[in-house]
Amino acid sequence: MTEMPGHDLVAIAQQVKSVVRAPSALQQALLLQLEKHASRLRDNVFQLAVLGQFKRGKSTLLNALIGRPLLSSGVLPLTTVPTFLFGSETLHIRVSLQSGAVENRPVEDFASLAREVAAATTEEQNPHNKKGVLRVDVGLPGSALLADVALIDTPGIGSSNVHNTETAHAVLPECDAALFVCSVDPPITEVEIAYLDRITRTVPRVIVVLNKIDLVDVDDMRKVVEFLSSIIAERAGPQVDRLVRPVSARRALAARQAGDAKALEASGMDVLEDHVRSSLVDQKRRLLRQSIGAKIADITAALAADAAMSVNALSLPLAELDEKAAAFELAVAGFEQERTALEDFLHGEWQRALKRLETRCKEINARAGRELQSAMERGSGEEEFGVARSLAGATMKEIFDRESERLATTMEAELAAAVEVQEQRYYALANRVREAAGALFNVAVPSIVPDEWFQIK
Repeated sequence: MTEMPGHDLVAIAQQVKSVVRAPSALQQALLLQLEKHASRLRDNVFQLAVLGQFKRGKSTLLNALIGRPLLSSGVLPLTTVPTFLFGSETLHIRVSLQSGAVENRPVEDFASLAREVAAATTEEQNPHNKKGVLRVDVGLPGSALLADVALIDTPGIGSSNVHNTETAHAVLPECDAALFVCSVDPPITEVEIAYLDRITRTVPRVIVVLNKIDLVDVDDMRKVVEFLSSIIAERAGPQVDRLVRPVSARRALAARQAGDAKALEASGMDVLEDHVRSSLVDQKRRLLRQSIGAKIADITAALAADAAMSVNALSLPLAELDEKAAAFELAVAGFEQERTALEDFLHGEWQRALKRLETRCKEINARAGRELQSAMERGSGEEEFGVARSLAGATMKEIFDRESERLATTMEAELAAAVEVQEQRYYALANRVREAAGALFNVAVPSIVPDEWFQIK
């Protein structure tokens, strides 16, 4: 297919918008998306997202890319709201709320900016997004990469905070390319493979990054890279680069702050950035047209199908329309039974997960008790009570940190896998409802994208 110039795509979007008179609520939502995509193409805004499962080091990787510790990072899943980083002449932050309000907040220095970003985007300071933040836009001067692309920090999928996964899915239509971040332990899970498949439905180019290579030696790192590369080659679509890029984002950030070129090279960040520049930035105009063109085509197809169904319905004699309505209601009754069955299955999966959690907590309690007892016996020779108390406290903290992280990782991965399976079933059911309606009115309806159509609570 001949590639269409960007200005022609913008003109098509404007023409589509002009012919839809008195749009329905669904059509209005589609038209708003259309305008947003056309605006990005018109302004040449190429958006590169950092995506992946929680606790893979996405925010640290972004900090390393910009060379400063702007985004919060740590053991717990932190990011709860997508953050868009743009090149700018001055430091600034804009917080867009779900209510439609926009707050432009002045900042005096980088430390103040980091605090403002954390207040709006982290689970600790904005739990479950109670502040109703839709997105945060941050302007940063002095970054060579941000002069060419906008970077998106996203919540990690798969954590017990379901809204984080929903937000990560919802931001996918904004992405023109992505860095898909894995880490060495484990290199990739079934949840991540399913997420990568979802990403490639809307994102035309994906680079796989293996983070945290500083946690293993060189030989093990090579084995992990080979394993991850084999999984990508076997399971990923053509949009995904086959060459995995290993990095230590933590060491890269430290090297950038210290001005240590040798340490930066050892971190692997230089190689990753060179690849991003050659394969994405240098081709961003073409990739942007490709990405936006596909999104405009999908929206136009959905609008056309919706309009065709309305026209066909209005053209039918009332008796025939009543017959089709009755047939659709009969089909809906069957769909409703399937939906109830899916809800029952999901509820059962949740109950099974609670039982597994209870069993694992008992195992952890017994294991922690044995470790604490052993530590206290080793320190029984200490005469001072304060020393023994300090030893017990340090031991308990070590046990708690290790076991809580292990438990969270295991349970959240299991829950995410269960939800992913059910979400695919809901997606298939929703498409069947649309196909049934289309068949009755002799209209081919495009498949819906689940990220924008429903959420599992």
